Amino acid sequence: MKHLYLFLLTLFINTVVNAQNLLSNGTFETGSYSPFTLWTSNSDYQSVLSVTTTDAHAGSNAMLIDVQKSDPTNTNYYDKIWRVQVTQSGFSASEGEKLLFSFWAKADAPHKMQFGITKNSTTYADFSVEEIDLTTEWKQYEMEFISPVTTTTDIRAIFKCGASVGQYYIDDVAMTRQGLSDLNWYANAEKRIAQIRKGEFTLTVQDENGNPLKNCDVTVSLKQHDFKWGTALSLQSTISADETWYRNTAAQYFNDAVFENDFKWPSMEYANGQVSYTAVDKYLDWGDDLNIGFRGHNLVWVGKQAAPPNTWWMTPSWLWTVSSDSAYKLIERRIKRDVTHYKGRIFEYDVINEAVHETALANWLGDSVNVLAFKWAKEADPDAALYINDYSNIDGNTTSKYKSYINYLLSKDAPVEGIGLQAHFGSYIDWMGVKSRLDYLGDLGLPLKITEFDMNVQSIGMTEEQQASEYAKMMRIAFSHPDVEGFLFWGFWDSRHWLKNAGIFRADKTAKPAADSVYKLIHQTWSTTLTLKTDQNGQLSFNGFYGTYDVRATSCVPGKYAETSFTKSSLSNTVELSSVITGIVSNQETTQITIFPNPATNKATLELVSAENLQTEYVLLSTTGQVVKTEKVVLNAGSNTLDIDVFDLKPGVYMLQLKLNDKLYVSKLIKSE
Repeated sequence: MKHLYLFLLTLFINTVVNAQNLLSNGTFETGSYSPFTLWTSNSDYQSVLSVTTTDAHAGSNAMLIDVQKSDPTNTNYYDKIWRVQVTQSGFSASEGEKLLFSFWAKADAPHKMQFGITKNSTTYADFSVEEIDLTTEWKQYEMEFISPVTTTTDIRAIFKCGASVGQYYIDDVAMTRQGLSDLNWYANAEKRIAQIRKGEFTLTVQDENGNPLKNCDVTVSLKQHDFKWGTALSLQSTISADETWYRNTAAQYFNDAVFENDFKWPSMEYANGQVSYTAVDKYLDWGDDLNIGFRGHNLVWVGKQAAPPNTWWMTPSWLWTVSSDSAYKLIERRIKRDVTHYKGRIFEYDVINEAVHETALANWLGDSVNVLAFKWAKEADPDAALYINDYSNIDGNTTSKYKSYINYLLSKDAPVEGIGLQAHFGSYIDWMGVKSRLDYLGDLGLPLKITEFDMNVQSIGMTEEQQASEYAKMMRIAFSHPDVEGFLFWGFWDSRHWLKNAGIFRADKTAKPAADSVYKLIHQTWSTTLTLKTDQNGQLSFNGFYGTYDVRATSCVPGKYAETSFTKSSLSNTVELSSVITGIVSNQETTQITIFPNPATNKATLELVSAENLQTEYVLLSTTGQVVKTEKVVLNAGSNTLDIDVFDLKPGVYMLQLKLNDKLYVSKLIKSE
């Protein structure tokens, strides 16, 4: 009983200490705003700090920041907003300590404000700053912050409100300690990966009659991760040498993809009612051949912008020429029509894109349009996963705004089923900050996905070696975080990348160090290949990454293999090695059918074993399913060697089909330049 009492006392003391407000006079019930202080940059900005008794959130008093002048000639929001600041310093934070900054606020009219934690001396750097949109109603705002500084008082809480003239009311301000974060979290990434991305699997291996294969050497190799490693793609219609390399490289590195532009509404329906699915279909046809899925990015981009020469890339230009009632109907038509069209082919959508930052549609039609967008999409395809997608959440200053908006959508019964995190980094990656934001958004209980990762290599001034290190760092952070279910690069080749030098391949198609680090992590470090012996029941057990496995037992059943999948939701525990199924990888061989060289320039040689004399034919198909070559062949019982001429084919990936002994063999054949 004594030990229990001491435990409860310790818990009580820790709770009190952690809940203690580090900021003084956060309720302003003293009638003063001290020790908060006001700073205004120059005479182009004027402001007054006071305590008001007119309309407090709680109690009798609130702090009022009255911005009376904001330079009208300055059109740079980011430059304007910091020029009126209210701060409080005098508290300390330890390295890795988690703090919660919360307060209530409103304004006389809608205004933007920033709040957070900054350095309290030159250079007054932002440690963590969030942006919010104040309304005329009292609302609570908060942010979590992990301190990067050693115990010091060179830190301050700050409110920035110089962007526009107005009255900013603030009350019940608190900064509370939330405990120390794990300073070794990143260093322990591989241990966490082993815990959350791997499982214990038991496999029963049988012959075609259902008999267990006893004491048989079986090789299990991870063929495709269950975790989605992907990239944005911008495919070209003309299959040039560059295009062939681009497609082959994407297939070699990734198992998931997203349309960079071709699925966006203006691309699919440039003129009202004139819909074309041709561009999107070419992606899906290509992906089907290689088992690469595509995210539907995006159904509605909620902004309005046209780039010269009047090329609309958020929403179609014609949408803005109709009435609001018609606009609602057109948005509903777009979602229901296109999601229904791709039901069973696209299984995940960014329903609304950048709703936190781009508000043109909501300003015009009301925020219900974003709520209804999710409902319309779910009605069209109940099985598709519906994501919201936005930027500056793990790499910027709108994390709390993003979380708040998602909560709002959920409160309106919008079926938001996943959170997309764009992750376009403009600075080196602070793993503690990223981890904290992932935790903060993960509290919503929805899966997180890194949807558009890259880094502004040029503006940061990174070397190629630093890029490789930072890209690998972000992959480890994501893969080792239990709430993250996918990771997509926003492109991989400098020649088709929106940011200069941000790809992992140079414009001349040579690999940067980042290409090597990305490939090795996905396909070597985080992969599983084992050779094990089955027991008397034909079973074997192993620990491996979740995904689809190639299973071979060449010493017992030569030339035969099968696939089996181990995921957290589904485990295929029995595999029959009775036939060769589709998907022979080009650099793997069986004793019954072999193609070499592969890739081939002029001629490929096919070696196979037939059980009898027979006449058959092989068929070569393009990635879009078109037959490009057929040839009848005569096979003898036993070993056979056939030549396949490919000199007249365009460089690219082809699928070879051959029916042999009542079994269909399918193999990938690559024609090189």
